[in-house]
Amino acid sequence: MNPNINLDEFHEIVQIVMGWENYHLYGYTINKKHYLPSEAAFSNICTDELILKDVMESNKKFIYEYGMGDSWKHEIVFNKYIEPKKDMKYLICTSGKGICPLEDIGGVWGVFK
Repeated sequence: MNPNINLDEFHEIVQIVMGWENYHLYGYTINKKHYLPSEAAFSNICTDELILKDVMESNKKFIYEYGMGDSWKHEIVFNKYIEPKKDMKYLICTSGKGICPLEDIGGVWGVFK
């Protein structure tokens, strides 16, 4: 993954990894500040203005929220950036628990129906 992508592009990667369809609003909370896509940002800072590398260097973790009404909050933790080998494209998942929440399930409340 290229660390020079903005948070909108990172969102697209998360959508693919989680198997979602990008139906809902998303945002980030970094150091108690909220970042939203430009079409929803209003007075917040836009996600297309913040580069992932800058976030990684100043914060080891932050919150990614998808489906604001459903409150799917995911803690993103960066342990270490490893420079990729030339001409090689890959992603590495070092750990995970359980399965991804389904799109449009209604948040945590929908899981326990």
